[in-house]
Amino acid sequence: MEFTVDRSKFRNALVTASSILLRGDAGVLGHVLLAPRDGRFLLTGTNRGMVIQTAVKAPCKFGPNALLPWRVRRVLSAMETEDVSLCLLENAVQISGGRASFSLRTPDPQMYPEPAPIVMDDAHVEVSARQFRRAIRSTAFATFRFLNTTNFALRSVHIAVSGKKLMFTATDGTKVARYAADVTNEPLESVFSSVLIAPDLLMRLGHLTRDSTVKMCVKDDTFAMFGLGDSASATVPVASGSFPKLDAVFATFTSEMDHYETVKLTASDLAALLSLTSVMSTKDHQVLRLSIGRQRLWSEMRTPEFGESRCHIDVASWAESSPVTLDVQLLRDGLAVVQHNERVFLSIPDKALPLKLSTENFTYIVMPFGDTTQQRHAYEDAIAARH
Repeated sequence: MEFTVDRSKFRNALVTASSILLRGDAGVLGHVLLAPRDGRFLLTGTNRGMVIQTAVKAPCKFGPNALLPWRVRRVLSAMETEDVSLCLLENAVQISGGRASFSLRTPDPQMYPEPAPIVMDDAHVEVSARQFRRAIRSTAFATFRFLNTTNFALRSVHIAVSGKKLMFTATDGTKVARYAADVTNEPLESVFSSVLIAPDLLMRLGHLTRDSTVKMCVKDDTFAMFGLGDSASATVPVASGSFPKLDAVFATFTSEMDHYETVKLTASDLAALLSLTSVMSTKDHQVLRLSIGRQRLWSEMRTPEFGESRCHIDVASWAESSPVTLDVQLLRDGLAVVQHNERVFLSIPDKALPLKLSTENFTYIVMPFGDTTQQRHAYEDAIAARH
């Protein structure tokens, strides 16, 4: 069976479908399944967990499947013609165009695990691709990174519908990150199950998102399905576990409003302040103190090895707040996912309450050190060492 396809479009579809394959894998899972289906090629790649499917128009009807090795990408990149001819044989695929012709051996497509069709349900949510990528970037970093934990919930991003928002939430117990992506279709909270998805799978989806809209639905609470524009779709497995109930944490900022002072500044100004203060930091001493006083945001750090730093920037606040003590790297982690020139709100408590960094869609909460923690004593020890 022989077909003629647009070389560039076919290569782009193949690159997307093969992006999750292990390069150099000689088994069937190191290949992309090509299936001619009524005027288009369906290209499917899988790594036993995640499945990616793309489509490209072709003058064909229903035909036999074929497995394409990863090297086909290099062949298509090397060819110079606008269109190429594909001839699907029993154990080989021939690709020709212009001055070049290639014949690549392929395994039996019968050995390939039959992928389930990826068809979006009517009960799905739609968000812009820009916010989808931003939501992943704004939460994946806050998951628990140590592999020896058995709590899969803390190693995953929790995704749920709340009103007209698709909420992405992650926590490792010391910090909480949440991003609220605007849902562009009708809200389907009653039929959309909340899910836990591994951050590495979400980041891979973010890299594959090129069109303007992303669709998402949940199938049988075992896998989530994503429509990544008009020509690509994917399924990813859902992690098991019970995600912590964080409503009380977010409610703190409403119930304890009198104990917070919020200042508005640019992300770049706050980053510069933290960088300047952290000149005194060491591997073992990264404890930071933040406070507000005399229309200034103050940042302090003291270490036994080098000394102390006390820096400030001007802010529009007449309040006087007690210092809050925290790990400077935790605050930097949250600030790193905010755009450089974006306006941020920094809410500083005057007692042992969480600190909050937020924008219009992003909320980041850092648990401060309590008076009895070892880290807080490290700050006090640094002071004592100076006297």
